[in-house]
Amino acid sequence: MTESRNCMRLLLRIFHVLSVLVFCSHAMAQLPPASSPPLARVIVKFKDDDNFLRRAAGLERTKSLSARLGIQIAQGHEIATGFQVLTAKGMTSEQLAAQISQLDEVEFAEPDELRKINASTNDPVFHKQWYLQNTQASSSNFSAAWEMGTGARQTIVAVLDTGITDHPDLRNKLVPGYNFISNPSLAMNGVGRSANPADPGDYIDASVRNDPAIVSACGAEDLAFDQYSSWHGTQVAGLIAAQTNNVLGMAGAGWDLRILPVRVLGKCGGRDSDILAAMLWSAGLSVPGIPDNPNPARVINLSLGSARPCTKSYASVLAQLSGKAVVVAAAGNDGGPVGTPANCPGVLAVAGLRNQGDKVGYSSYGKEVGISAPAGNCINTEANQPCLFPMYTTSNSGLKGPVGPAMTDEFNYTVGTSFSAPLVSAAVGLMVDLNPALTPAEAKAKIKVAAKPFVQVPERPFCESTNDLSPCNCTSAICGSGMLDALAALKLASPQSLAVPEAGWWWNPDESGSAYSIEIQGNRLFMAAFTYTPEGRAVWHVAAGNLTQDGRFGGDITEYAGGQTLSGPYRPAQVKGSGIPMQLECKTPVTCTLSLADRRVEITRFRYEATEQPPSAPETGWWWNADESGRGFFIEVQGNTIFLAGYTYDDVGNAVWYIASGSAADFRGGTSWTEYANGQTLTGTYQAAQMKSNAAGLLKLVFTSPKKAVLTLPDGRNVALQRFEF
Repeated sequence: MTESRNCMRLLLRIFHVLSVLVFCSHAMAQLPPASSPPLARVIVKFKDDDNFLRRAAGLERTKSLSARLGIQIAQGHEIATGFQVLTAKGMTSEQLAAQISQLDEVEFAEPDELRKINASTNDPVFHKQWYLQNTQASSSNFSAAWEMGTGARQTIVAVLDTGITDHPDLRNKLVPGYNFISNPSLAMNGVGRSANPADPGDYIDASVRNDPAIVSACGAEDLAFDQYSSWHGTQVAGLIAAQTNNVLGMAGAGWDLRILPVRVLGKCGGRDSDILAAMLWSAGLSVPGIPDNPNPARVINLSLGSARPCTKSYASVLAQLSGKAVVVAAAGNDGGPVGTPANCPGVLAVAGLRNQGDKVGYSSYGKEVGISAPAGNCINTEANQPCLFPMYTTSNSGLKGPVGPAMTDEFNYTVGTSFSAPLVSAAVGLMVDLNPALTPAEAKAKIKVAAKPFVQVPERPFCESTNDLSPCNCTSAICGSGMLDALAALKLASPQSLAVPEAGWWWNPDESGSAYSIEIQGNRLFMAAFTYTPEGRAVWHVAAGNLTQDGRFGGDITEYAGGQTLSGPYRPAQVKGSGIPMQLECKTPVTCTLSLADRRVEITRFRYEATEQPPSAPETGWWWNADESGRGFFIEVQGNTIFLAGYTYDDVGNAVWYIASGSAADFRGGTSWTEYANGQTLTGTYQAAQMKSNAAGLLKLVFTSPKKAVLTLPDGRNVALQRFEF
């Protein structure tokens, strides 16, 4: 317990003014490089009455506006009488338009935006590529995203697959790859690893079953049935970056992106050891005995896997890649739990959708999924009927060895999560191409936040956490944050866009004693502010808000009352008051501006210990018991320290909060809640808080998994907690 109290004292630097020195040095180290101030440019229409601004000559008008708004405004050309372009330095067009719009003489003011030639494509198959357009509920909207970026920097996406075949829609899109299959029999090249990633075909027939070396490497079970060559790597590569706008074949989702073909799958599949080495090499890391890769990929696509738990080997390699590349993996086609490596921490796992937006029956699903994307579905099942919603892509006409270029179509169709993942890889590739400064973590966060909400297909059941090969309606709990939206993802990826905040504890070091717990799931934010009433009592407010088009989160602050006490029996809570507007805008993932009514506060992530933690650590975010709504808990783990807040009610029904901290052992053995008082109100000026009690009640907390725990309350009652999915 002494160690726990010491940890608490260290943790609660949040309540010590001297911490501002630490924050300042940290914040200064993260300041972005200096750049030229932005130039705002707006179109203004003055009201059609006899007001001064409408009548004034250009210089008189801008002089008057400058004086009234306190900013230097310059005149641009007039569109018509009382209809003019105005500019100002040091702010965005949106900010200038907002200020001018408040003037009584102004009918409207809006940004003078730059329009471009529509980025359409002349590829003959494009009109069939429903998944690139916006014609179906699950379509990924690449056709609109190309208005923002087409991969002009030729960012590289690695395709770790069966290799590549010659195809006119891919000839100008490849950088030199490698064959990582170490077993010569599986590689079918007589030598094993080599600098040639060409796909010789992965067919199985009697000649293969009669080859002792292949039988030894694969096992007889995997060779029991004949199959034609899949040309899987060529198909995946085409979806990502087939040459676009070349009056030939199809359009690639990534337009000008480049493909790094890396062969890891041969006869009957590929070994983890080869796949892991290929992942490292693809990202530019050295692999013994292999020449270094001169063309590192920013994205690694893994349309492969098996129904197994994540291994330590994959976890180790993914940790090395965490700052190098975004790893995108298909969830699997077993209709059940997510396979490996998609289920590994750090991987952006992709589930498959039907055209209507519900989960396609064969797609695996579960809590590990980060996002969902079209996978193809046929609807009609009668023989000799065309597939209505296939994934059109590049292929080869050979049944065994490569013969000539081909395209998949309605009869020779491709469907599967193997073809959902490439769409996400292409979107991430376009994002980092548009903004090379994006880190892998930022890219993953932004593409998930930008996702479209899942649709609910009538008379379709919701997906459950069991094996099920039937179509079902997705939720964010098991199908990821939403449906891929390439346009929204590129908007968030723009260098001018706002950042997605990290989940965890936030504060302003100059206003110790109050803080904020923030989590983003999908494109929705859930936040609690723990502050104080004017009388000094600790109180909490919550806000839920969606992402706006400009990258901000907005909603209303709500206060609840009458709910469950810290240790009493359950009673439902009621809304006490709401209507205070909240807006959160973040310059970086760890620095944000929070607006509460007329009050603005600069907040930053509260770091109380090194953030490294094992994969088995409890998840950071909101926790609750679903049978006791109205009360919740926020948990964050940094290093070996757990920080817990309980949002509950006092005996007369007032909302009140408590905090506790310590190691996992401290919580298992028992520790105490702490209560504070007399600090800052939600919207008032700063005043320091004082500790009211460091023994407000005993508690124990035992985690049974990263998403589940048992909380023992002061009265000895055990409450099962789980992660709150919103």
